[in-house]
Amino acid sequence: MVVPGKGKGKGGETPTERVLRKVAEFEAKYYPYIIVVMIAITTIFALSLPLLKMETDFTKLMPQNMKSVKLEYDVRDVFGSTDTLFVLVELDDECKYTTNIKTIEDPRVVNYLLELSRGLKKDPSVRSVVSIAMPFELAGMVPYNQSLIENVIHASGLKNLINHDKTATLMLVRMDMGTSESSLKRNVERVHELLGSVKKPPCVKYVVTGNLPMRYRILQLMVHDMIYTLSVAAAIIFVLLVLLRRSVTQAVLVFLPLMMGVVWTGGIFSLTGWELTIVTIGIGAMVLGLGVEYGVFMVERFEEEIRKGKGAKEALLIALPSVGSSIMGSGITTIAGFLALLSAAFPMLSLLGIALATSISCMLIIAILFLPCLLMLESRLTEIFWREV
Repeated sequence: MVVPGKGKGKGGETPTERVLRKVAEFEAKYYPYIIVVMIAITTIFALSLPLLKMETDFTKLMPQNMKSVKLEYDVRDVFGSTDTLFVLVELDDECKYTTNIKTIEDPRVVNYLLELSRGLKKDPSVRSVVSIAMPFELAGMVPYNQSLIENVIHASGLKNLINHDKTATLMLVRMDMGTSESSLKRNVERVHELLGSVKKPPCVKYVVTGNLPMRYRILQLMVHDMIYTLSVAAAIIFVLLVLLRRSVTQAVLVFLPLMMGVVWTGGIFSLTGWELTIVTIGIGAMVLGLGVEYGVFMVERFEEEIRKGKGAKEALLIALPSVGSSIMGSGITTIAGFLALLSAAFPMLSLLGIALATSISCMLIIAILFLPCLLMLESRLTEIFWREV
């Protein structure tokens, strides 16, 4: 049975509402200083965003107590952190130039592979290079007799690196890939630079593939998707706010704290060393969608009191305790639900829970401390404007 007024103290206010009333009184008095402090904090977080890290190594996203994962780490400790990159060299069927290169065992192609191998081995991160040019690298030259080249490749046991119609061959590059995404990016870009520095025979092309290039491509896509989804979500939400509120000013009052929440979340991830994964890469769009209601409720309640003829301070003293307690209740329960993901076996789900809980916490702080100050500032500027007019 619900007892009316139970849990409420003097004046029918709950403890939470009484605290929020005190907060509202403080904000009404010192709102310019609070705005400056919040903007300063946001600037610090924004400056740390370039340090934001992303994780594309799926081994680290798996349960770390798995036997196979532990074994892989043991192998890395003993033999070093290495990976194999594949360079597929093939004849270009769409080449418009006239050439008499009909097979990948052509002396010019083999000599090209030899130069590629020598160039790659100059990089300190490259451990070894395996290709059909290996026997000729030991000899120091490539013979111009194609039949002799075919016999040498067959005798060396490297014929399995050539496809059945002899139009393509595979080069295996074993590299020390490092442990960070920055080293991954550096190594892959260095390989492309080395490959591009060697002049190709006419109508010959190459493609780089393997775990390293795929992780590099995933990294590029993650950055693209993070920016793209955030931009699309921000544009849609802002337009909807303008249409729903029928005021650009009120839309900005709701939207600005949302963007601050995104910056705070990214800044906290940067400064704490947490990494974004393919699961959390869309956290920016999620934050905007989850936090927009806090601002809408606060602005609507404040404007409702203004329409009744109350001043900005009086409107804030009513709006923040009434709406703020509901916002806090909704936010805290949401945070508790997201933190339940910490019990998941997969680290990627645990990190998702941390990311969402952190973002909602930032939204709550900004909605309670910053948005009311913006409303006070906007009301004060409007009052000055109409007084001047």
